[in-house]
Amino acid sequence: GDDVLCDDATFTVCRDKIDFESLPPRTLKGIEGLVCIYRPLKLREIITRPMGQEKQTSRDTSEVLVGREEEKALFLRTLDAAKETGKSHMIGIQGEAGMGKTRLLQELCLEARDREVDVFVGSGNSVESNLPFHPFRDVFFTLLRFDEAIDNEQRQKCLLSVLEAKEYGKWVSYAPLFNTLINLGIPDNASVQSMSRDLQNQKLIDLLVYLIRVTTNGSLTMLALDDAQWFDSVSWTLIVEICKRLPHVVVVITSRGNAVSSAPELSKVTTMTTAKISGLSNGEVVTLVKNHLRVSEVSADLADVLVQRSNG
Repeated sequence: GDDVLCDDATFTVCRDKIDFESLPPRTLKGIEGLVCIYRPLKLREIITRPMGQEKQTSRDTSEVLVGREEEKALFLRTLDAAKETGKSHMIGIQGEAGMGKTRLLQELCLEARDREVDVFVGSGNSVESNLPFHPFRDVFFTLLRFDEAIDNEQRQKCLLSVLEAKEYGKWVSYAPLFNTLINLGIPDNASVQSMSRDLQNQKLIDLLVYLIRVTTNGSLTMLALDDAQWFDSVSWTLIVEICKRLPHVVVVITSRGNAVSSAPELSKVTTMTTAKISGLSNGEVVTLVKNHLRVSEVSADLADVLVQRSNG
């Protein structure tokens, strides 16, 4: 066919910039065993700076968020509360498509990093909505610094170096389960093979919670998860367990509709607040356009057209 396809190595290098569809593994001439195949779909919107990048002292006017002051204030209060109480907190940002949820999440990530809070970002994907744990791939890719590794062999070493810590050596036997999240080619063992699928998912959740805890070392951490309407069921279970077991984590989730508020288990394990966002005010729409055009004023006629066409 005319499709552009790529292997796991290309997927790993480009996954932070491009959305991919995961295709069934297949055999290729001259290569032993099955090969993971991916189809590139579209460029991704990067919603936070990489770890270690210096915070910005100023931003171009076209990059400044317009409006959403209440939501920003809520987030900053939540960060302060999490730091003071030592308890997990969660904010659910809900709104229809095109209301600016991702842009708001981007701004909250910047605010958190400017306050020296570690930020890890993941997102749901309509194509992969049935794949377990898929919103957390980018989270653990960054958390375990896989971007600094050349290939899967080095990434295996990164993972095992954490799991082989003296007091937690028991986790090594669960390492093959990590392939469900990011396929590192870790061979199965008898322990994993004997587990049911449900037990494998539960042990992987235990493993992932442990990895967040030990790598963040108890420091205040923001977990930013976009497009929750596409999350699979075990990802929601993982979110519940993170909130339950990791008191230093602030989780911010965006979704269309009421995906966050309809997850009742969350309110039982963490302090949860939901914020529903709608369109911008007329004045904010005009300000947004002026910022993007880098002009101080626009004509009244143009302003009227913008307000009528944009609907907020």
